[in-house]
Amino acid sequence: MAFRSTKQLDHLMLLPNLANTTFPDYGEILGIWNASSNRLKPSIHQARVVSTVPKSNKGFASYDGVKIGGMRIVEEIEEFIKVNSQPSNGKQKVYTKISVVGYSLGGLWSRYAIGLLLQKGLLKTPDNPDGKLEPVAFTTFASPHAGTSFHQNTLRSNVSNALGKTMLGQSGMDLFLQPVTIDENNKDPRPVLEQLADPNGVFYKALAAFKHRMLFSNTINDRTVPFYTSYLSVKDPFKQHGYTHVVHKPHPDLDAGSD
Repeated sequence: MAFRSTKQLDHLMLLPNLANTTFPDYGEILGIWNASSNRLKPSIHQARVVSTVPKSNKGFASYDGVKIGGMRIVEEIEEFIKVNSQPSNGKQKVYTKISVVGYSLGGLWSRYAIGLLLQKGLLKTPDNPDGKLEPVAFTTFASPHAGTSFHQNTLRSNVSNALGKTMLGQSGMDLFLQPVTIDENNKDPRPVLEQLADPNGVFYKALAAFKHRMLFSNTINDRTVPFYTSYLSVKDPFKQHGYTHVVHKPHPDLDAGSD
């Protein structure tokens, strides 16, 4: 008798975060995803949510820069899929979708990683219908998308800018928007965050492929990743109007943070 394996369709949820930081809300996020998934009727088209937290950027490895961090995450994704795609209980696991929830620097690693996935042909897009992973949701919490430079012309800001780009390794160079060193592996001298924001680049196109893109920011008291950079906004209505409480209605000066 021939053995026939049925397919278990899985939705990979990637949770890269700054490994030196505790982010307990991840557990709550997973609970919401799993509860939402379980409410739906199981069927051949239903993808079960499977989460993984990349571990290769822990400790001092987090100082190695956005590029290296993103490359490590891609390696972990490929290894995770390879190891966890083995048949079990008569079912062949097939990863068909991918979502990302990145916290702090993890959001930047993720933006680089999805660009590499697109380069490798793993993301399913209109230009690459044969890609294995359909991009679903990309979310960041307090991620410094526009860097962490201090723009006030004060002694404290000038000292912070000088020290930040020299004491935090390549990650500091990236966050303070320093040009990339040109060598055989780097042909683009632009700061890596500028490369991520290039509409014609692979990183931007990969992000655009996700059906849902959301970002969340701390409105006050985040001195490391201020509102403007985590929300990609030229205006900060919370600072301008002195808000110190939760705003439940959209503010007229606040651009939409998701689409």
